[in-house]
Amino acid sequence: MGDMPMARVDCRTFAAFCQGHHAHACSIPVEELPARMHELPKTSEPLIVYASGEALRQATAFLTSKGYQVAQAIEWTLPLAATLQAAGLFYGKAASARNACGNLLHYWRVS
Repeated sequence: MGDMPMARVDCRTFAAFCQGHHAHACSIPVEELPARMHELPKTSEPLIVYASGEALRQATAFLTSKGYQVAQAIEWTLPLAATLQAAGLFYGKAASARNACGNLLHYWRVS
């Protein structure tokens, strides 16, 4: 793995994602994970998962049950958003659900 970046999946609602998210995260709400598995990189690639509360537990459990390694399960909080903003890694809007995750699979196929 080394310095290779990990895929970041934000499993909060799309509305919450649009209010702010990690600049390199894609939006796949926890309820949509089963139908959108094809958008994730192969299971050998570790993931960083963002969500809040029960959604974080559900997303992590689901992904693990499907063979994914969840390298980090990160609770989305206002202090986290502030930290990301200070680091230049906070993005506050997404034009559409398709744009919110469109490049994730492509990134992993060409990396």
